[in-house]
Amino acid sequence: MLLYFLFATTGLFGFLTVMIILSKNRSIEVINIYLIIIIILVSARCSLFGLSHLLNFEATDLSFSIYRSVFILKIPCLYLYFKYLISQTEVQLSKDAKHFVLPIIFPFLLILFYTDNSNNTFDIFSVTMYIVIIYVFYYFVKTFELLYHAIWRKKERLFKQKRGSKLLKQWTIFLFFIISLNMLNMLFTVYARLYSFSFANVSTFMWLPNLLWLTVFIKILITPEILYGWNFFTQTVIEDKIANLLTSEIWNIDLKPNVTILQDKIVKKKIESSIKEYIIKIDLISADFYMFKNPEFSLSDISEKLVIPVSHLNYIFKYHCSLSFSNFKKLIRIQYSIKLIESNYLKTNTLDTLAKEAGFASYNPFYTSFKDVTGKSPKLYSMR
Repeated sequence: MLLYFLFATTGLFGFLTVMIILSKNRSIEVINIYLIIIIILVSARCSLFGLSHLLNFEATDLSFSIYRSVFILKIPCLYLYFKYLISQTEVQLSKDAKHFVLPIIFPFLLILFYTDNSNNTFDIFSVTMYIVIIYVFYYFVKTFELLYHAIWRKKERLFKQKRGSKLLKQWTIFLFFIISLNMLNMLFTVYARLYSFSFANVSTFMWLPNLLWLTVFIKILITPEILYGWNFFTQTVIEDKIANLLTSEIWNIDLKPNVTILQDKIVKKKIESSIKEYIIKIDLISADFYMFKNPEFSLSDISEKLVIPVSHLNYIFKYHCSLSFSNFKKLIRIQYSIKLIESNYLKTNTLDTLAKEAGFASYNPFYTSFKDVTGKSPKLYSMR
């Protein structure tokens, strides 16, 4: 009874997490649909299994056949979740379809196994399970390589965002650890099932993956920043030190400007005590690379996002920033392009594609801006 209650609780937490993610969609420029799919799959399975037993309504053998089918579907979703979490680009479902060929075929193979009464039944099941094991290991290694090179062993870059990098590193390590334990549990169950061990009752360890996913949901609920990758999440994260700013090199927070224009004097009086807070908020939103790709993105958009008057933002850039807002946008776009380069974007894309992905109309202005920021051409930087 306690096990079934645990399943139902996990499902409830999962659906609550999805509701929170979707309720924040206006604040998230790039919604990672794969995270939502993963949570819905896990939540639906846990809720159905838990409630069906609590209400004495046992529909199907969810302990193995259906659950394992769902688990296989989660494998490519997890890889693609990490991929888009790192790149912060829009999800391209048409290009990602190839990752779901086996998860689509797998349930039909299981149906064939359960309906085939011939002597070849065991062979069908065994071959299917070995294919699944290879498939799981392939994506496990692929996910590890992606995270290791893009986050866990990130190259030094000119402008750092220590806050976001640390948070993402902790989150990806945590989630990858959960995935690893789930994978080991699944492989153990498959192995025991194949060789008909006496302890192969799959319900013996059913509580383990359930408890692990409950931990993931709780982690998301208490640390919702992880939903946003490097993006801006909340205006309340003001306790960070100014030295950790993504764009700390361009700000002069302690400057006491000699303001002579009457309008600027009025603004100065209003915001003088909030300069640091404003700059930190601008820095947080500057991590939202996807926003800055829009050619029409302006101070008005930042004003709406941060709920700060445009006149206040104009004052900040005029007296406390070494760059104009136009050049500030270019800097953020170049930082985004650097992140893509370090995520091996150029292995499958050209420099022209990189320029457009970073928000530049063509390669020439991208080249000039990139060299101004890094001191190197994009091609030379990518070869280091």
